[in-house]
Amino acid sequence: MFIKSHRVNMKKSVLILICLLCSISGFSQVVHGSTKARTDYIWEKATKTWGFLAKDKEESTFFEINEGFTIFKHIKGDGTTVYRILTQRLEDTDEVEQYIFSVVSDKGKKYYLILDIKYRNLRFITWDGQRLIRYDITNVW
Repeated sequence: MFIKSHRVNMKKSVLILICLLCSISGFSQVVHGSTKARTDYIWEKATKTWGFLAKDKEESTFFEINEGFTIFKHIKGDGTTVYRILTQRLEDTDEVEQYIFSVVSDKGKKYYLILDIKYRNLRFITWDGQRLIRYDITNVW
């Protein structure tokens, strides 16, 4: 009973978050968010897992996504990077609730960008699949 109730509550939370994102987009033209705690990983070929590299609990960033989901802006302490969203898809199952974008930065670097709604994090993965940077989302408005 608790698991079913928890799953229903989670679905309601996700639905509310999506509605909030849509309503915010309609009024302000932009979705905003804040993050904390950057964690870096590298792909370990031998074990086929992500190996921990470093964690910075103090790094806070902000992000913006425009209304049409065509531009993603990431604002960090050392500057701002603008990404053009090339493709996007929503994965929404019992296990996963996330947007997956392929993006290219204003410096020409290509990434997969994952906005994980269920686990409240933002992940950048290089197109060659060798590096992952994860930020924990603290707020979306």
